[in-house]
Amino acid sequence: MRIYLARHGQSRWQVERNEDFDSPLTELGREQARRLGSWLANGATLDGTERVEITCLRTSPLSRARETAEILNQFLHLPITIDTNLRESDFLVSTHLPST
Repeated sequence: MRIYLARHGQSRWQVERNEDFDSPLTELGREQARRLGSWLANGATLDGTERVEITCLRTSPLSRARETAEILNQFLHLPITIDTNLRESDFLVSTHLPST
């Protein structure tokens, strides 16, 4: 079994840096997800020889990740599992560390 990880497309939070951490994708983020979905559906290879075979999609419950998975699924037609263990937690952990 191989596990491939893909980051979500660009989210509104990444652009605006507002309080809405669980924000949807921007239009660029949706286009990024469509390009990845197309690449995977059309015989993606990582080394030019062995085809990447995707058999399921697993996503965090955050909007940007779910939206990315749903767009990928327009190309791949696979079951999507929402996994709360994939949700980010305390992503600003470094802000709680001493600066010295």
